Amino acid sequence: MGVVKLNCRRGYSANAMWPRLGFVALAQKEAKTHGAWLTSWCRGIPGAAQQDIFSTLASDDKVSVVIDAQLFFQLHDLESDIAKGLRADFLHDLLALHIADETFNEIDRANSSERRTRSRNLALTFPRVTHDADRMPDVVHRLRQVLPSSTRSQESDIRQLAMTATSSINVFLTRDELLLRKTPEIKHLTSVEVLHPYRLIVRLNEFTDRDSYSPMPVSGMNLAWRKVGEADASALPVHNFLGPHERKSYLKGHLDMALSHPHVWRTEGLWSGDTLVAIRSTKDDDDGRALVAGLCRASRGREGSVFTEYAIASVVHEAVEHGYESVKLEPGSTTPEATAQLARLGFTESDDGRFVRDCPAHIMSRSNLLAKVHPRHRHAEPIELERACSPVALEDGGLECLMVPIKPGYARSLFDTRQAAYDLFGADKSVLLRFQNVYFRKNSHHHMIQAPARVLWYVSDSVGVVATSHLDNVQIGPPKDIFRDNRRLGALGWPEIQEMCSGGTVKDIMALEFSHSSPFRSPVDHTSLKRIYSRHSRKLVVQSPSRVPRAIFLDIFRSGFQTRVAA
Repeated sequence: MGVVKLNCRRGYSANAMWPRLGFVALAQKEAKTHGAWLTSWCRGIPGAAQQDIFSTLASDDKVSVVIDAQLFFQLHDLESDIAKGLRADFLHDLLALHIADETFNEIDRANSSERRTRSRNLALTFPRVTHDADRMPDVVHRLRQVLPSSTRSQESDIRQLAMTATSSINVFLTRDELLLRKTPEIKHLTSVEVLHPYRLIVRLNEFTDRDSYSPMPVSGMNLAWRKVGEADASALPVHNFLGPHERKSYLKGHLDMALSHPHVWRTEGLWSGDTLVAIRSTKDDDDGRALVAGLCRASRGREGSVFTEYAIASVVHEAVEHGYESVKLEPGSTTPEATAQLARLGFTESDDGRFVRDCPAHIMSRSNLLAKVHPRHRHAEPIELERACSPVALEDGGLECLMVPIKPGYARSLFDTRQAAYDLFGADKSVLLRFQNVYFRKNSHHHMIQAPARVLWYVSDSVGVVATSHLDNVQIGPPKDIFRDNRRLGALGWPEIQEMCSGGTVKDIMALEFSHSSPFRSPVDHTSLKRIYSRHSRKLVVQSPSRVPRAIFLDIFRSGFQTRVAA
């Protein structure tokens, strides 16, 4: 077939006919009449000429896809996060974006001559997909059976899909919800897979960074955090995470943005078996000192409140573990119902709508800490300041310190959120997922154990100190009464309480109510503890609760939160 070229004055009705006959609006020029423009239409450009004129086709090791006109315009203006995601550096050697001839016809519909020129110049930098014009009419006819075609825009969508279907490329990217809903029918008719851009981005990232998508089980439970993969993204039940009166499109916009930038945002789901119960999306702040959460939500349902609190607390623990000094929750990252939980977990709402929590795992003077934290804390007493910014430790004041021995299984239920599920010790979900807990123990050393205080949890069998908490309250009384009042916050059931009571010979037990627990980055083992105590000329006692001098507490704190050195 030869090349046919013609010029047609803009505004003439014939311009609507040329695309249907296979012509492409490749250029424009001024007409002889002042202020008028001609569109230059062309039909029948062979594939070899395309490569010479428009660009060299991508190498075989890239994934070739066709983008629709809407995405092309968004790439032109970089007006959406998804468009920016398609331009991410990590995709440069993985992805080849093509346009269909019909894109030039869409460009020609712009009212502004300057806009048409700029868009055409950009389009000329994209490889054009080579399609079989002879097969086009049949494919267009089939697509009209499943897609609307009453408007010029809808007809253009069909032609872009048909051009893709009659080429060697079988992936078509679009954000058009109507086309995406018709994906199964389109694939059945044409073998073209219609994808939202974020799904392709996640698919490519999952392929190149497979290890980061491995599950991180929550100890002893049928729960695991897992980075959201392409298969997950296509079936996310977004409606389950909406707050009252919240639009699905609002939350989906947040989610699409995060998934479109997998090298910026780490988006993870908390799975209970095959059910998604929570989702979080985090990234570094610009200065690298804060962990930012763009999403932190739990699915609605009977345990929604528990999982919401756990999801938020998990971001704080993640920040402490990796050395961030604060957590910032973006506006809209949680639902309005989570505001009370955020306050209980120490978050403060800023003027910009973010919720912020300081969490420097450092030993600091009160003046240095106040210079860093939210202004709301500037008049706080040392005790409240340590709680509000936990796990920080003040070197010039603060709470009395205690060391409390605890059995390994119970310690793992409280503090070990990342051990493999097949671990030796189990975990009670009702304990592990809460910010506030109760530890039941025999009524001994009650004169020593007074709230408020800082607690160092020493795991027996010579494991060492694994975490620090704030002791909020101490109750002493008959076992049945204490258990009844605290069963919701405690890890032990009534059989374990009875065993503790030695068959009824123990009259009273203690309930230690504590919160703001922070696992150490590295447990301080028994040998290290002995060395610290020896340095202060004190004897280590681990068989029973003991008071810890402030200087020794600070040394243990420093050792437990020391920055890990990468291997």
